[in-house]
Parts: sequence; structure tokens; C-alpha cells
Amino acid sequence: MRVYVVGAGAAGRYLGELLRATGNDVVYAPRDLAAVEPFAADLAIVAVKAYDTDGAIETLRRALGEGSAAVIVTPQNGIGNEEKIAAVFGADAVVACALTVPVETDRDGKPLAANGGGIAFAALRAGSVPVD
Repeated sequence: MRVYVVGAGAAGRYLGELLRATGNDVVYAPRDLAAVEPFAADLAIVAVKAYDTDGAIETLRRALGEGSAAVIVTPQNGIGNEEKIAAVFGADAVVACALTVPVETDRDGKPLAANGGGIAFAALRAGSVPVD
């Protein structure tokens, strides 16, 4: 599976490296929007702070392009992230995610799960998200 991660902080790298460890092709988006290149992803993970969601959407637009079939998972804190992404990519493409694993990085930048926890997913359904 081809995975595109927007947000290479502790949570984004934790999820990305878990997927890489199971044989998936994982690419992290650059911070500079001008450096974003097209990427044919099967899965995109948006792991940025809620106030960076609009920037993440622009990154995804450039990377995934029109008509992408990628599923977009949003393990973000805050309210309204899924709705913003669904307004651009469609509710059927978005999967809400709650990550309850406390993640930190070591001094070398390697993500580490600090304690136990879990992950939960909930697909959005067409028509469940108002789009203006």
C-alpha cells in the first residue's frame, strides 16, 4: 500500500513507521507547499494540529490530485477537521480516527509510544457532512 503522511510530528511518524514496518511504502509530505510532488496514494494520513488543517488540505490537493481514490484518515484533535477535509475530497474518502496512544519522540526524532492506548476509526458517510 502507498501511504502519504501530512504531519511528520510524533503522531504522524508513529503511524507512518508502523505502516512502513509492515511493508508499506510511506512518504512524508514536505513542510514547504512548493516542494510537494504528486503521489499516487492508497491512504493519506493527516496528522497535523487542527489549526494546520487548511494547509494540510492544500498539501493533499497538490499531492493526490483530482480524482484520487485515496482514503484519508484524520487522527487529529479538535472539532471540524473531518468536515473540512470532506468538503474538499468527499465524505466517502474520509475516515475519522481517535489515537489514544501517548506518543513522544526520542532525542533522535524516533517516535515512541509512551504508554498503552489504542486507535479507533469511524468512516464518514455521504450526506452526513454538510457541504456549503
